[in-house]
Amino acid sequence: MNRDKNEASTNGGGVAQYKQESHTDTVTTKGTIMALAGLDALEMKIQGLLKVIQSLKQKNTSLEGEITTVRQRLESQEDLNRLLEQEHTDVQSRIEKVLDDIKRAELINEPEEVSQ
Repeated sequence: MNRDKNEASTNGGGVAQYKQESHTDTVTTKGTIMALAGLDALEMKIQGLLKVIQSLKQKNTSLEGEITTVRQRLESQEDLNRLLEQEHTDVQSRIEKVLDDIKRAELINEPEEVSQ
């Protein structure tokens, strides 16, 4: 008669004796060892993933800083570009004015043709 993991038997004197079933214990021990080995492997994988996550977070923070720096540089370059475009427009306007002044001066100073 089986009772859980133990078996009760009586000898000729009516004293109950219990003996453990070694096969069940061996299977249970092997199963526990295998489960613990699987748990150890899972724990190692999780630790590895946590390291990867931490590394990615650090890289992300670094890249966000670089993006901020690049955006600031871009904004400065855009400001400089607007300033240079305005200076170009101002210089072009002044040159055109001077050329117009020269043309007017030439027209004034040209001798009139006298008809003969």
